[in-house]
Amino acid sequence: MANPKPLLSVVVLCRDNPDQLSDTLAALLQAGPWHLAMGWSEVIDIELLLVDGSSNGTAAQMFEAWQQPPGWRRRRLLLPPRGVYHAMNQSLKAVLGEAIVFMNAGDVYVPGGLHILLRHWLALAGFISRPRNFPEQVWW
Repeated sequence: MANPKPLLSVVVLCRDNPDQLSDTLAALLQAGPWHLAMGWSEVIDIELLLVDGSSNGTAAQMFEAWQQPPGWRRRRLLLPPRGVYHAMNQSLKAVLGEAIVFMNAGDVYVPGGLHILLRHWLALAGFISRPRNFPEQVWW
C-alpha cells in the first residue's frame, strides 16, 4: 500500500567533517518537537539521507547514534569522494521524497526555519489549508 502522506527528504552532505555534522544533526533534532507538537506527523513524513563521502567511519558512527525524532526515517549513502555536485546528483537518485532540502554538514536552519519551509510547501502543494493572506507564489 502506498504511503498517502507526502514525504520530505532532507539530504545532508558530509565529507570528513563530523564536528560540523554534529551541529547539523543537533539542529535537525530541535526541529522534531514542533513536527509532533503541530500534529504534522499525521500530515507528513520526513526522511533524512546522509550522503557520506568520508574515508573514516566517524560520520557513520555519529549518524547511527543520532536519535531521530519520531516519525522520521534515516538512511546513509556511502559514496567515494568525487565532489559535492556528484554527491548531490547521486542523492537525487536515492531520495524518496516529493520535496528535497539539501544541507551541507555544518548548516543549520534559523529557529523555526524548517517549520516555515514545510508549512509553505504543504500549503502550496494542497496538503494543508492555506492561512488567510497566504501568497499564491513564494519566491525563495
